[in-house]
Amino acid sequence: MPRLVIAKWRRIRFPTTKVEKLMPQMPYVIPDKAIKVRGGRNLEHLRRIFPYQMRLIAIAHSVNRLIDQERVEFSYYRGYEVRNYTERLIAEAMRYGDCHVPTMELANFYLKDKTLIHKLFKVLVPRYLNYTTSFTSMHLLSNRDIDWSNYKQRSYVNQRVLIELKGNPYPPLLNHDLKRKNLLHNILLSQVSRDYYMNKTDVNCETLNEQD
Repeated sequence: MPRLVIAKWRRIRFPTTKVEKLMPQMPYVIPDKAIKVRGGRNLEHLRRIFPYQMRLIAIAHSVNRLIDQERVEFSYYRGYEVRNYTERLIAEAMRYGDCHVPTMELANFYLKDKTLIHKLFKVLVPRYLNYTTSFTSMHLLSNRDIDWSNYKQRSYVNQRVLIELKGNPYPPLLNHDLKRKNLLHNILLSQVSRDYYMNKTDVNCETLNEQD
């Protein structure tokens, strides 16, 4: 009877390129598992049949809105996912340009308004060409104080966020260099404070004169 020979394959580590060099690195952590995103009305039967396709279609509509308006309010989980997809879309456009067929197909899917494809490559790419940080920013709206380390509070889906593209033409939300001295309520408060101290010094001067 011939002897059964079992081949033992030797696992050899071949030199490979690091993943960071193959894919553009994002400036923040992207979760491994996809977050559930639902959008639209009267589409529950389609969501049950095509859950992943309908999720991408819902995200694509939101990405189209963000590229168009540059500052949009979303629910927390929708805004979190839209921010990730928008960052990746801009990064791919910066890396490959408008002559790369897969990138054009990606832009054609996420941007339903075809005029925004021109905005992506001709406006946003030159704007973020020298950026070393993220292209978008997310602001939590103060509708509820949430402890994000607590799962039950983190699962509160009605938390609203504001996603905006950096360098947009709108007034900044967080302007630390704002000159508040010339605001109306500050002018009134300073005048009241001045009158108070002037009256106080007058009273002190009168008491000193009486004592003399």
